Amino acid sequence: MRLLQLLLLACSSSGVAKLDESGDSLAPETDSGAPIDSLSTSDSDDSGESVEEDPPDPPCALDDSGGLALAVEGDFVGQGGAVTASRDRCEAALHATAGAATSTLTITLDAWDGEGEALVTVVDLLGAPLAGPVAVVAGGGFNVGLVRSGEVLVRIEPADPDAGPTTHTLSVACAAGCELSFTRHPLVLMHGMGGTDSFLGLFDYFIDVKEALEAEGYEVHTPAVDAFMPTETRAEQWAASLDTLMVEGKGRRFNLIAHSQGGIDARYLVSALGYSDRVVSVTTLATPHHGTSVADAAMGVLDVSAVAEWIIDAAMAGLAALIGLGESADFSAQLAGLTHDEMAAFNAVVTDVDGVWYRSWSGRTCGAFDFTCQGETDGEIVDAHFAATYTLVQLLDGENDGLVPVDSAIWGEHLGTMPADHLNQLGFFNNAFTSPFDHLTFFSVEVATLRDAGL
Repeated sequence: MRLLQLLLLACSSSGVAKLDESGDSLAPETDSGAPIDSLSTSDSDDSGESVEEDPPDPPCALDDSGGLALAVEGDFVGQGGAVTASRDRCEAALHATAGAATSTLTITLDAWDGEGEALVTVVDLLGAPLAGPVAVVAGGGFNVGLVRSGEVLVRIEPADPDAGPTTHTLSVACAAGCELSFTRHPLVLMHGMGGTDSFLGLFDYFIDVKEALEAEGYEVHTPAVDAFMPTETRAEQWAASLDTLMVEGKGRRFNLIAHSQGGIDARYLVSALGYSDRVVSVTTLATPHHGTSVADAAMGVLDVSAVAEWIIDAAMAGLAALIGLGESADFSAQLAGLTHDEMAAFNAVVTDVDGVWYRSWSGRTCGAFDFTCQGETDGEIVDAHFAATYTLVQLLDGENDGLVPVDSAIWGEHLGTMPADHLNQLGFFNNAFTSPFDHLTFFSVEVATLRDAGL
């Protein structure tokens, strides 16, 4: 018995085991005297059960400039407005705002619950900084001058990129140049048949419209497509133009304002080509959405007995003289798509897309001796270029602008009827006596409705 106790004492001195006063074995100790069980990597709660510790959060990914690589866009902030939002760890918050070229905006971080400062940067649509990053605390802010009308993005992130989630309130106000006008999304003017950015290479298609709207502050683009091609071909070309504007950072979505066939192109672009994510509104001007007898006559699908043949011949001769065109297979295909039957088939397939605002204007002109009509249209009289086509359409379709019936031009929200023939609407041949339509005022007022709608 004595020998056994000596052996146990020897073992305990080497850290293998220890006896309590009753002789029972205790937990072995390390050389430091601490029980081996006490070195576990797990903590224990009050009940004695083991609790695993969470591993530390990994560092957040950064971009080349040292900011957070992940940015998530939240709500739009209009001038004079504010938005409250949150961001998660490793995320920068983005908010779009907008203003006019040469104007100055005040960006204010009204609230910020993060530890330390926030970094606020204003960038263009390509991500290039326009101002900042500026370190600010709650209530702080700064000014930024805009070089282009339309959207810019405000970026908010913590000065410590590994900081946790935060909540902020951001407000935007105009500080200078506040008299200038702008739309959030740029304006794209789309020409009709026979047009390019300049009509037959001689005149602007939309005479002085781009310059007048830009003087007010708007961002305006006038790309061009083939003058004499079917809608399917032209729409592909319009799509390429919008793609280029996006790549150049000039817009993310666009307000399309389209004259004549350009309106058919715009609808096809949005619906058939899937550009509804890049177009916010389509405004059509004197567009033959339901066809025109001019196209029916050109394609030989009219019932000749319904109208004198000489009127048809005169109308076609006048149309050819107007656009300076002889025989053209492309022109024939273009006109074929604008007959009443073809447009009915088109409308059954090319339907409107939710989220895009469709609006339309008709045009109306008057015969030289139709004094009742002239009294209703401020003295508007059809130009000689459209005398024959006006008569043809008046006989078969009713009131018209020399090419397109009033009723055919109605699509989406019909906004009214311009007292102008098909080219007076663009500023051609306007005068105080027979064509008093003020097309520049018309475009200014029309675009202002898009501005006021926040588009």
